[in-house]
Amino acid sequence: MKKLLLCWSLVLPLFSLGNVENEKRIDSLLKVLAASPEDTNKVYLLTVIGKEYSYTGQRDSLLSCAKQAVALAEKLNYIAGLSSAYGLFANYYFHEGDYSRCLDYNLKSLKLNEQLGNKRGIFMVSRNIGSLYINSNNNEKALEYFEKALEVAIETKATKEIGSIYSNMAIVYHKKTNYGKAMEYNLKSLKYSEEAGDIQTQGYVYNSLGKLFHDMGMKDENPRDLDKAIEYLSKALKMKREQGDLNAIANTLGNIAEVYMDKGDRKKALECFLEGLEYAEKTNFKRWLLEGYEDISTLYRDMGDYKSAYDYYVKFRVVKDSIEGATSKKVMAELQGKYDTEKNEKTIQLLSKDNDLNQARLSKQRYVIVAVAVGLIAVLSLAFFIYRGSREKQRINNIIEEKNKSITDSIHYAKRIQTAILPKEEEMRKTLKEYFVFYRPKDIVSGDFYFYAESRGRVIVAVADCTGHGVPGAFMSMIGNSLLSKIIKENGLTKPSEILSQLNSGVKEALKQHESGSDTRDGMDIALCSIDIAGGKMEFAGANRSLLLVRGTEATEVKADKVAIGGLQTAEQGFTNHDLSFSKGDMIYLNTDGYADQFGGGDGKKFRTRRFRELLAELSPMTANEQGARLESILTEWMGLAEQLDDILVIGIRL
Repeated sequence: MKKLLLCWSLVLPLFSLGNVENEKRIDSLLKVLAASPEDTNKVYLLTVIGKEYSYTGQRDSLLSCAKQAVALAEKLNYIAGLSSAYGLFANYYFHEGDYSRCLDYNLKSLKLNEQLGNKRGIFMVSRNIGSLYINSNNNEKALEYFEKALEVAIETKATKEIGSIYSNMAIVYHKKTNYGKAMEYNLKSLKYSEEAGDIQTQGYVYNSLGKLFHDMGMKDENPRDLDKAIEYLSKALKMKREQGDLNAIANTLGNIAEVYMDKGDRKKALECFLEGLEYAEKTNFKRWLLEGYEDISTLYRDMGDYKSAYDYYVKFRVVKDSIEGATSKKVMAELQGKYDTEKNEKTIQLLSKDNDLNQARLSKQRYVIVAVAVGLIAVLSLAFFIYRGSREKQRINNIIEEKNKSITDSIHYAKRIQTAILPKEEEMRKTLKEYFVFYRPKDIVSGDFYFYAESRGRVIVAVADCTGHGVPGAFMSMIGNSLLSKIIKENGLTKPSEILSQLNSGVKEALKQHESGSDTRDGMDIALCSIDIAGGKMEFAGANRSLLLVRGTEATEVKADKVAIGGLQTAEQGFTNHDLSFSKGDMIYLNTDGYADQFGGGDGKKFRTRRFRELLAELSPMTANEQGARLESILTEWMGLAEQLDDILVIGIRL
């Protein structure tokens, strides 16, 4: 579903019920409708019933309600009701894939709402037109209408609506591949929707975040982002199943299927696509069917089932031909032009009054133009010589750009190598049933790394912060990882203090820091624990990096030695070994200093270690996945426009 993000979703009303509940509600409303006189209340009832039909995918019934509502509203000259009825038509044509008619009815509705001064109506329709333009790949026009809707939402202090608009604006920036802005607006949306208790928008945001991590993972070739994509999409799917939102369920299943395709798991991808197809066919969700049929055809082809591939390709062509015939961009542009023309008629009248004054000004301007022309000739002569020099400068710049690209490509390849040596999630998941890793390098490669191993019935987990970040830090991380593997996996050590002592000696030897005259001070800070899960015991040792143990509401810091690994330390430097007991449900946290040292918060101050520990203690009752997501959203909000200062790494483990 490469083009289908979440843009369709918020065209629907802002509430949703399960299918069974919708049917019950429709039955009750129809009984009231049958007994209603031909008045404005009946128009309102028809629009409400039409919205209910949109949830259950009964679009013929939706269209019938729209026609009845428009006819009665026109008969009664009921402008507000007519605006809502136009909205039903827009909803119907959107899901039919007929974007030109959808835009036509939305613009009619917007015009009526502007005449009435109906702020909520202006918000709803502007938001829907923005969503429509996303589907038509007109991102700038989409932003124009979303900003219009956002202005109304902020003016009326509508928290829930602000959250929904930020969600849609995130989609636009996602489509523009501005992933930083997309993340920022998604997190803003999550903040406002949580504050408003808006479960529906939260589900859309989780879906959007899943797509965002998927696309970032494909761009950076980072499999961990793909795992995060599955995590967020699964959370969205759970919420949408609970709400009974059939189109949203289909959409999310399609997005999950795409991630599995890119992970190489065709079987799982096909399962998700086929399940999503069941929901999309129930509601005749054409935009989903268009991409779904094509992707399913591709999967069957890759799996060697050419008959099924052909069958689904035929279905894809049928839907594609029907949609392309209905979504003429030319028609949409003409409709938008008509609306803009009507809106600007008053402005044109005012401008015509100024015409006489402008003619007088023009005569004076002619003299100025002559003078400017003479000066321009002189400037052009000078520009010729500047241009000749700039061509040579451009040639040099092109060479520099090629060199920079080559270097960047090499660093990206180094990132793949560095990612490959980090612990695999499936390996950690076997023993650590609940944990999270929040890992955000400052540059392409990182000086922070984490280590995981199992030896002699114990689980060894470490978090390390090497000197520097970027390429220098990455070199040190490779050395540190290699030495830990040798000390633990080959030599069989499990006592943290002994592991750190040998690591210190190994770093000094690798960097030849033991030689006289050596001025290499590179090294690392590290927190390392050895856990006996069955026995409920744990050992810890740290070099400048402590461990935080949270039990219930009580947080205890297990302090590290105030010395580093390598650098100025002697090869025989010893480290304190802490013996600890733990209870089931306790949380432990290992982290580098990047999170606490990050500047932000509007006043440019550091987050600080104390606040960071208090935050971990506050988040500890949540599931591990939720903790990781909240740490990320809080950090992004804290940073704002500030640049990331250092590599960031936090690991939390539920014991």
